[in-house]
Amino acid sequence: MQKPQKDKVCAEFCARFPSYRTDIQNTERLGFMLNHPLIRSKLNEWIGADNKTQPELMSKKKKEKKTNVNNQFIDTDESNSPLPSPPTHSTNTNQYLKNPIKSKHQRELGNELFKNKKLHKSLEAYNEAVRFAPFYRPPPTSSTQNDGKNNDAEEELDTLLALSLANRSAVYFELGESFHEKSLADVDLALKYGYPDRLKSKLLLRKANIYVTSKQWSRAESIIEEIRKSDDDPATYKLNIDRINGLSDQIHKNISHPNSEKEIDFPDVTLFHNNENFENASTGVKLSYSEDSKRFVVAVTDLKKKDIMFNETPFASVLLPQFYESHCHNCHKMLEHSHFIPCKQCTQCKFCSEPCAKNAWNVYHKYECLSLDLLHSVGIAHLAVRIIFCAGLQNILVAVRKHDNLKDPKNISIFQIGLNSNYERVYSLLDHLVDMNPEDVFQYTLTAGLLTNWIVNKTSFFEEHEACQEGNYSETQVTVGASMLHHISQLICNAHAITDILCDVNVNKISLSTADESQQRIATAIYPSASMMNHSCEPNISFTFNNGRVLLVKVTKDVSKGQEIFNCYGPHWRRMSCQLRLESLDDQYFFKCKCFHCTEEFARNISFVDKFTSFKCDECEGPVPSPDGDNQQFVSSCQTCGHEMDLHDQVLACMYTDRLVQDAEVLLGRGNVKQALDIFDTCEDQYSGFLYKYHSSFGQLADIIARCYAILGEFSKAAEFVKKSLIYVEQRFGIESFEYGREVKKYVDLRSQSNVDVECQDDELNRLTELYKSILLDQ
Repeated sequence: MQKPQKDKVCAEFCARFPSYRTDIQNTERLGFMLNHPLIRSKLNEWIGADNKTQPELMSKKKKEKKTNVNNQFIDTDESNSPLPSPPTHSTNTNQYLKNPIKSKHQRELGNELFKNKKLHKSLEAYNEAVRFAPFYRPPPTSSTQNDGKNNDAEEELDTLLALSLANRSAVYFELGESFHEKSLADVDLALKYGYPDRLKSKLLLRKANIYVTSKQWSRAESIIEEIRKSDDDPATYKLNIDRINGLSDQIHKNISHPNSEKEIDFPDVTLFHNNENFENASTGVKLSYSEDSKRFVVAVTDLKKKDIMFNETPFASVLLPQFYESHCHNCHKMLEHSHFIPCKQCTQCKFCSEPCAKNAWNVYHKYECLSLDLLHSVGIAHLAVRIIFCAGLQNILVAVRKHDNLKDPKNISIFQIGLNSNYERVYSLLDHLVDMNPEDVFQYTLTAGLLTNWIVNKTSFFEEHEACQEGNYSETQVTVGASMLHHISQLICNAHAITDILCDVNVNKISLSTADESQQRIATAIYPSASMMNHSCEPNISFTFNNGRVLLVKVTKDVSKGQEIFNCYGPHWRRMSCQLRLESLDDQYFFKCKCFHCTEEFARNISFVDKFTSFKCDECEGPVPSPDGDNQQFVSSCQTCGHEMDLHDQVLACMYTDRLVQDAEVLLGRGNVKQALDIFDTCEDQYSGFLYKYHSSFGQLADIIARCYAILGEFSKAAEFVKKSLIYVEQRFGIESFEYGREVKKYVDLRSQSNVDVECQDDELNRLTELYKSILLDQ
């Protein structure tokens, strides 16, 4: 019964769409949608009266779609769909609450492992103890002191976190100097979060030891003085007196020599001059407007390669769930040495520092805490919720009142420093609602309604603001719902991926002896200033990230004054055919690309990427593109000489050889390396008879043969095949691509492991090493 009703609502909305198309931002019209009886029923079902389960949102399956988020096309599955996928998980949040019993058990387990010198295993246990320990509660004042029988139990509960942190600091101390910074941080946290005074000297002594190790004599001396004055347990102090005196003597021997203090080197920081008329952009560019290009970024002076054009912290960002364990929930930096600060309430999130933990809680996590699984179910719309929380209700109401002014693309002055709030710049980004299919807008509207209803019923977001306390509660809800719809629609076109270079867990389990790395999307964000760049299939900028989520945009080539600065929205001329690029950009961004490569390739009906799947011409050995799937005659023409060929035999030979490669991969997986290697060598010879010299199969085969030789310990032979792979990677992706840098790293590592004397490496290896540093380490 419900399915026809839901389809009826969708049909009704689509029938009424012309009126919505012209005035989609009208909050009364969105209010009509949100208050429609069938949608209200679905809202209540989704939130759930008992908050235990979430029924299916939509029974009508949407066709597969792909969403581009900063150079990556992502299948719209449950993890990143901009639409509300049907949540099937339980919303019982008890599994994410603090658990003092589990915390104590993990700490005791860590103690046993630590005694047995299993430091890394003990670190894992102490991390779990920290995660599950109830957050520290400051002791009550004398007027509210509880004289009941549970004081000891409450004290034990309140010290769980401090004791776990203190024990974790001991592991970091034992792991060596490179971990001492984390040990110091845990000592300070433990003292702050209620570590028992009677044991205080134990932690301070560890702190003094670290300062002595790093030759920070003055700091070490002040810590020793603090230990002598502490109200420590006499037995504990007596136990440590010899260590205290020994450290004190060592300090006094060195403190009289001021030059013996260890100097701290600070890295050089590239100067970035913020543009007063274009916040977060450099003075080398400006924001302009034209009827053809709308808003765009142009150079106002000659720019040199690697000049920084943008240095921007996102207005809001969301870490992907699969990286909750390894990266900071707030700034998205990798958690160095597994060190983290826990959330005060849940066990899902980790933070790199106290400032990050506090910022997240104060701005958005106090609303989202214990509801993250629910928010994961709406994919990219989670970022729309985060935008709402980061903006705050007052800024939203102000922006909606200025809607017409902010949505005028000619109004580029809103990017001037100090003139408008950063939220208003986010609000000004295009949402393309008027270009979207009615069915898509219906689902985005439903998602906005669902999320607004969740905010109303499950958070204190509205109650905290005066606007709702003055009787405008319902109207304010609809305004936030309209803004939610606006942001969901914006993110389809303006969401930006945050990436990190990580060990690739998806590579073949039998890989090179060196770690395989890849650039992986770890979070999604919104950068209003950087979003002003228009698209080209051959961009003249590249993205890197500093301190997790701070976006640095650099030019990849010299740019003359007056030239436009181009981003790539995903479809790149080296990675995608012209037809697919044009279709993808039109489908998601609603424009036809007119860049050089699209114009040339469309006119010639030839794409750059075709040659990497081409056969070899019988006449000139040039590329003969694979025939179209509809071409039953297997006829195609050489891109170089125009010679026409029937590729029937070549296609069959290629299919046969591909199967041989798959069989050899199975053998390799079973450990039959030499047998697999013989087959791979045969396949390489067979491919040479009919594939174009830069066909991607050659590069893939060279890489897997290199793996075989690396497994056999023949690193010089492995390096030879990685060098062959470099030829194909350079042709396909370019010499400054991440892919090329990764292959260079493999080559350098293999050469280093071979019998070649590192001191006598040839000029080529030195050149490639420097190239690797400039490419890969700059990502």
